[in-house]
Amino acid sequence: MDEVRQRFARYLVAQMEDARMSQTALAERMGVTQPMISAWARGEKRPSPANCDRLAEALALDVDEVLTQAGYRPRLGTDDEPELKNILEMLRKVPPGKYPEISDYIRWHYERARRHRVVRIPVE
Repeated sequence: MDEVRQRFARYLVAQMEDARMSQTALAERMGVTQPMISAWARGEKRPSPANCDRLAEALALDVDEVLTQAGYRPRLGTDDEPELKNILEMLRKVPPGKYPEISDYIRWHYERARRHRVVRIPVE
């Protein structure tokens, strides 16, 4: 179990306890399976960015914080926030069937940019 998944598992369990919500209730509210929630809570897996959005909505959390806790974005300064919020707004308009393709591309580009110490993501 890696550090990101462990941190996310602790975060998820704490948020579920605060909301007094069971794994089953959260799964129903999100439209996912209870075993999926269980895997996140045990730190075996982490949610996709799309499921981070659903999780934030289901538990009334800030989606940026959920994405950060899940390891999809680093903690950034306030100067970066407006640009990232615009990107997230654009992503929310993407049909759900396209999420995996877009997520894979962003992850690939991010890793490539990180190896070359470049932080820009091209927007076409």
